[in-house]
Parts: sequence; structure tokens; C-alpha cells
Amino acid sequence: MNRRIGTRALDQIIQLATITTTYILKTYALVFLFAIGAIIVEIIARYYGYATTFSVEFSGYVMASLITWGSCYALLQKAHIRIDILYTQRSDATKSLLDILAIVMFFLAAVFLAWSSARLAIESVEFDLLSNSTLRVPLWIPQTSWALGFIWLSICSGLLTVKALVSWLNQDRDIMVAAVGTGDEAPL
Repeated sequence: MNRRIGTRALDQIIQLATITTTYILKTYALVFLFAIGAIIVEIIARYYGYATTFSVEFSGYVMASLITWGSCYALLQKAHIRIDILYTQRSDATKSLLDILAIVMFFLAAVFLAWSSARLAIESVEFDLLSNSTLRVPLWIPQTSWALGFIWLSICSGLLTVKALVSWLNQDRDIMVAAVGTGDEAPL
């Protein structure tokens, strides 16, 4: 019974993380639409002899953040690409171990990216770094957004790692597949 309560609570936390990720990603998508609008305005302005650098710099910052949050969304939706040529012909026990290995490696990579990007944002604050464009954007602003995406990716992949380990300890392959597995495997 205690295991079930712990699993239920973990499922609710993962569901909350999925909802949060979806809303944040939708917000970034709207900001990206604004960036697209700025690019269109800049193209029209160039036709009439005016030039700006706002859209190029702004869209680059938005895309960098959008990628980090999009990666988290893809993880929670199991939309990342996996190459399972060695996976499909294995026993369920081996598949479970490979699933755990995959999510643990993903988690470690996400933690490294979060740590590195957070350090970069902190250094930008400490040294008061500005972009080398005419906008002179304080770099900590886009870097913090970028770092928060990687930190959130670490949190979400950590939650999925815990869920995978709990399902492995409970010997529940179906829960493992639902959390981090590939699901229906097609034979070679």
C-alpha cells in the first residue's frame, strides 16, 4: 500500500510537471510568434531602406530558450528519438535495464547542461556582460531563461528516473514502458 501511495504521489508530481511544461512552452511559442512578426517587419523595412538588428538577436534568444523547454516537453511526451536496434530483440528484464540506463544518462546530461548554463548566466551577472550588438542586451537575461529550461529538464528527467527505478524495483514493466520505455516495439 505504501508503494502505491508513493507511486501515486510521484505520478501527480510528474503530471503537474507536464502541465507546467506545456504552459511554459506555449508561452515561449507565443513569444516566438512575436519574433516571427518582428522578422517580417524587418524584411519589409529593409525593402524600404531601413535596417534593424532587433529581430535577429531577439529570435536567437527566444529559439535557444524554446529548445530547452521543448526538450523537456519532448521528454515528458516520450517524443525523443531512440535507436532501438539492439533493444527490440532483448528480454523484458534487459529492456528495463536499458530503459533505466537511458533515462539515467539523459538525467546526467541534463544536470551537466543545467549546471553549465547556470554558471554561464551567473558569470554574465558578475561581469556585467552585454551582447556585442547595437542592442547591448545584458546577457544574463536570455542566459537565465535558457538555464531555467535546462534546470527544469533536469528536474523532469530526475522525476522520470525515480519513476523508472521504482517501477523496476516493483518489477512493473508496464509502468516502466509508460514512463520511459519505447512502448510497442516492432520486430526487425
